[in-house]
Amino acid sequence: MKTGYIYSLLVWLLSVSLMLSSCHKREEVKYVSGKTPLVELDGNVLYQEDLLQVLPVDISEADSAQFANRYIENWLSELLLYQNAERNVRDDKQIEELVENYRRSLIVHEYQQLLIEQKIEQDITMQEIETFYNDNKNLFVLEEPILKGLFIKLPLSAPNQNSIMKLYRLRDDESYDEIEKYCIRNAPYYEFFYDYWHSVSDIEILLPSMEVSLQDYLNKNDFLEIKDDEFLYLLNVSEYLPKGSVAPIEQVENRIKRLLINNKAVSYIQKIKKDLYNSAIENNRVIFHNK
Repeated sequence: MKTGYIYSLLVWLLSVSLMLSSCHKREEVKYVSGKTPLVELDGNVLYQEDLLQVLPVDISEADSAQFANRYIENWLSELLLYQNAERNVRDDKQIEELVENYRRSLIVHEYQQLLIEQKIEQDITMQEIETFYNDNKNLFVLEEPILKGLFIKLPLSAPNQNSIMKLYRLRDDESYDEIEKYCIRNAPYYEFFYDYWHSVSDIEILLPSMEVSLQDYLNKNDFLEIKDDEFLYLLNVSEYLPKGSVAPIEQVENRIKRLLINNKAVSYIQKIKKDLYNSAIENNRVIFHNK
């Protein structure tokens, strides 16, 4: 946002603040040091700094005033509704119980997550992941094909296209170096993904429309060369797994780890609960009345 907009908004905010404060006799409030009060209602204060913090970046001067007006009105309306609800909802005990139960649930959840991170996640081994993968391959069947390789998008005006069309079919370090040097100078987009998998749909969205689907094409071909009015698209497929194949372990490793963590977490948390219970009983911290 421009500096002038901020200044104009602050001037407007100050005028609003003065107008609102003159309309109602204020009770004494201890303001937050270093902040500028903007709107006040029954001892509740909205500060200019709080409003400026939520103001969208690069908003126009006219829109900033409109946004501030709406934000102030919403802030006052929510506060007034809450005050009215407090006067009309009298079962404070039940509400306090609900709030306390929710607070306890949040704290227990955070504690359980901390235990899981400290005691379970770090203990998952690659051996466990591999065993689970080998025993449950039916869980990891591919719903769409995946591939590894190289993709290049070149303007039709790029120089030495014959050279790069030969190089992109090769799979050696020297060729990779030459391809990268060429693409840095000429290609608006290129990607070496010989070491990780992409879904066919990830690549298909980078290509112009084809007479056959990319999936059908790659079932029979390792290389693709296709043009539209502006670009030449080159695809070298080093590995390809069709739909219905078992996903490679490196693609599902994180998913398996999460499954193992979830499986262990249930029994681990139950053990923690049981140990805490037994400890409390042994140390006479629990008193059973009328047992």
